[in-house]
Amino acid sequence: MRAPARGMAIALIATAVCASAARSSLIVAPDVSVRDGGMGGNVVATPTDGASTLLVNPAGVTRMRGTRLEDSIFLLFTSGRYSNAAIGYDTKSSELPVAPTLWIGTDKWRPWFFGFGLYGTAGASFNFPGNPATGIPNRFLSEFTVIQAGFVAGVHLTETLRLGAQVAPTYGAIKVRTGSPLGPVRYDIDGIGVNGVVGLLWEATRTTTFGLSWRSPTVIPMSGDGDVGDADEEVEIDFHTPQLVTFGLAHRLTPKLTVSLQARWSDYPEFEKGEFEFQNFPMLNQPFVSGARSTFRYGAGLEYAVAPWADLWLGVSREEWMIEEKSLSPLLYDTTDVLIGFGTGISRGRWTIRLVGGVASVEDRVATADSNPRFPGRYQLEGGVAGLGIRYLFSP
Repeated sequence: MRAPARGMAIALIATAVCASAARSSLIVAPDVSVRDGGMGGNVVATPTDGASTLLVNPAGVTRMRGTRLEDSIFLLFTSGRYSNAAIGYDTKSSELPVAPTLWIGTDKWRPWFFGFGLYGTAGASFNFPGNPATGIPNRFLSEFTVIQAGFVAGVHLTETLRLGAQVAPTYGAIKVRTGSPLGPVRYDIDGIGVNGVVGLLWEATRTTTFGLSWRSPTVIPMSGDGDVGDADEEVEIDFHTPQLVTFGLAHRLTPKLTVSLQARWSDYPEFEKGEFEFQNFPMLNQPFVSGARSTFRYGAGLEYAVAPWADLWLGVSREEWMIEEKSLSPLLYDTTDVLIGFGTGISRGRWTIRLVGGVASVEDRVATADSNPRFPGRYQLEGGVAGLGIRYLFSP
């Protein structure tokens, strides 16, 4: 084993063994539904469907009319690449996370509005193959899944001010496969926590609405079985996810055209509070993220009513990286991205069908040997999204 490769493998004990797909675009997705994706995720002031009510602003439940069922599937095409010229290691990871959303909402008990939904992402991962020629015999696989069940209630506080709240039991799972000088390392852990969201909508004028939401930090106690070499192992972590504050406005420029502006603050240093703990190999204990910073995602969206039965959406958002350069590894990195979404919705009778697509422009990151002696090199990401949604109105 060449010296640089040996150093890289030893570093896996302290870092990559404990890694998962923590990049902000997967764990804290800007959007994982159809209309939201078409608007670039900028819907805090225009939560007009179940997905935006669940994902962004629970006050959107107060805009429901009748009883409706919504279902959508959102595909995230992701491709990562890590190259380290010093050891000749250059690999790619192409994955397809899936984000399903199911919602049922009603205004049957007005002035109270209620809804329930399931949402989240599954299969968000990095999966880099091994390369024995560089001294790395095993693949690097880290996979993250989070599914939430949202119970939502909302009410009109005044004619122009609406309040919504969501309680969301949350299931999380982490899967890791990698190598180390102690032999192959494998573990599968999962657990359940509880998340909360509060949102407001204020109709300042007939044409301007302000939106605000706060998603609480979450702690998900996870545990499960694993192996280190030929030895059985127990792994656990109190997994912390960040609190989010989202605010923005929507202004109707014309009877057919609405523009939305939005910013979301994410408290990513919360990730640092979670530490993987190995029962028999405590030298492997490591924070989920050892260095992170809070960031803002800024964006704007357009919604145009082509006809009473057809809408068009266009949106863009940008967020800078959140993981410090010193903490980057082949299984744990993120980048600065610009996301562009577009889509359409067509209604006929009680049915509505929605389609969405999107692309990402991502900046490469380069870690120097001085700042990151364990994993220097170039980190790249690219990807896009596609989705299909269906809504059925039970009662007008």
